[in-house]
Amino acid sequence: MPLLRWDVRSHGRLVVAVVDGELDLATTPSLADGLSPGLTAGNHVVLDVARMTFCSAAGLDLFVTLHRRTETTGGSLRLAAPSAALRRVLGLVALDNVLLTAPDVTSAARLALTGRNAAAEPSLSTRSR
Repeated sequence: MPLLRWDVRSHGRLVVAVVDGELDLATTPSLADGLSPGLTAGNHVVLDVARMTFCSAAGLDLFVTLHRRTETTGGSLRLAAPSAALRRVLGLVALDNVLLTAPDVTSAARLALTGRNAAAEPSLSTRSR
């Protein structure tokens, strides 16, 4: 069984990818390749990471790369349903204000398409206090 599985669906300018398993140095390139067709100008990408069980530095680097690529083309990246452990890592490496999160795919999609930030909306924020 593969260490990482994903399913990518496009809905107009919204691309939703469900990521399941371990995102590390060995699996990051295949996820990047799987997402590549959906990374066209102006697309908003939501990564549903609820079932992601591990994220290495290579995974964090992929998130930053996706964020930069989507932002420079008028789109955005949102992480949906990150675990408490992933949110903690994002905070420790100062990416929690760069890689925006939402508690679920629906909220992440709404925020991406409206250009809003979950941290600015306390009812949608997934940050631990």
